[in-house]
Amino acid sequence: MDMKINVADFFVEEKRVKMIKATEEKTPLGDAIFEVTFEEGEMLLMTRAKFEAMRTKQKSTATDARNALCTELGRKIYALMCEYGLKFSEVDPVLNETVRLTNDNQNHAMDILWGNEAYDRSLLDVNRVLLTKYDSKTSKEVSSPDESAPVGGVTDTKDKK
Repeated sequence: MDMKINVADFFVEEKRVKMIKATEEKTPLGDAIFEVTFEEGEMLLMTRAKFEAMRTKQKSTATDARNALCTELGRKIYALMCEYGLKFSEVDPVLNETVRLTNDNQNHAMDILWGNEAYDRSLLDVNRVLLTKYDSKTSKEVSSPDESAPVGGVTDTKDKK
């Protein structure tokens, strides 16, 4: 699917949308996922539902955009709970299960990306990832006075974004 739509009259937060393009990928419920390109050149993947909830005709703040998304999603979640006829006593357990599923799936995805479980990861694993991001060959830029530990390099990522 190579559908391109000019949507230059929309913003997501403070960024003006230049183009959206539907990808081949779909959400778990079969909805579209878009590549949203902004005038500044940044590109984000967004579901159709998220794009529609967050897009505005004028610039907005990240907080306003998130609040619009939360309001829209909250309405849909509430409607879905009504569809199931939930009792008040069932709302918290359902929402707690949603949070549990979200956290478990994120943790599982991280394990897949890392290639091991969190308790098996070492600082060397972390350092390899940082070396890749910062395109460094070594984590030792400057030695400590007694040469016992590296100072700087990827051990100091504060100024490396």
